[in-house]
Amino acid sequence: MPTVVAPTTPDIITPYSPIAKILKVPVFRLALGNDLVSRITIAVHNFFSRICSFFGCSNRAFLSFDPARAQASLDRFIALGAEASFVTPRDGKGKVQMMTFSARDLDLKITDLGGTWERMTLNNREVFAITPSSNITPEWTAFKEKLSHFHWPEEDGKIITCDCADAIPADAPTQCFLYAHSTSSSFTSDWKRAGFYIGAKQDLCFFDNGNTWKNSGRPPSEESFYLEIEAVHENIKDRYHPEQLWVGGSCGGAPVAAYLKRRLHDQGVNFFTETSFYDLNDFVRPISPFFAPRIKGCLKSTDLPAEMEDRPPFLPIWR
Repeated sequence: MPTVVAPTTPDIITPYSPIAKILKVPVFRLALGNDLVSRITIAVHNFFSRICSFFGCSNRAFLSFDPARAQASLDRFIALGAEASFVTPRDGKGKVQMMTFSARDLDLKITDLGGTWERMTLNNREVFAITPSSNITPEWTAFKEKLSHFHWPEEDGKIITCDCADAIPADAPTQCFLYAHSTSSSFTSDWKRAGFYIGAKQDLCFFDNGNTWKNSGRPPSEESFYLEIEAVHENIKDRYHPEQLWVGGSCGGAPVAAYLKRRLHDQGVNFFTETSFYDLNDFVRPISPFFAPRIKGCLKSTDLPAEMEDRPPFLPIWR
């Protein structure tokens, strides 16, 4: 029987809790922080946060996003080879933080430390696995600790980064996944998704939308959603052939990615989606009868530029 070691490193990033998501979506993502209703919402959230903290409640319902942990997560990504930068959308307003991560850069770090990362057959299945250096140095130990960010399991002395390598043609060029995450957290929370893409020896590009975490100066509008992902794509487009690029997302990020797919479809860019909505109206509808009209009002499309007005309610052609 193979020996499987479950990851024991605790999560370094505390994402928004369910209640915090509900409260913070209209307040922080859409920059509605100055009116009376928003101030009351913040006050209510902070009040219950303090109460839970004072009584030592184990309930995580009111835990909020922690910038220090987000920075620690980003630092770990960078230590493994990722690059973080800022882009300014073409409206010239504010800045958007993005992160690119090349599987090749991680592979080079592993090789430099005496290890290997390759496709192999292990216990009757095809996997991608990291074989440690035969000489376990302090540098390798420190590097392995950083790899624990992805919670990849260990088996027979190897780190299994992908359990379904047979689904990836051996001669296929590396793909890049430009992912638009849900609208109430930072991309630094997506260590598990990053581990999935990188673990399959593919590249990724993540970014924060709106005024999330280090972003600033972004106006709350539907157009703003689209301009942000446009700016991120502009930053990476010359690194990949269009057919090697996948744009997609989950939750409210998926319709934003679908907009970019519509613009780039004729170039051969691919599209994927996870647990998402067909369009931004569908995204707003289930939030709550109280908050939905406020959010939808901020996403009204009456002032969209002409090139954005004919976007379809859903994508009729998928590659």
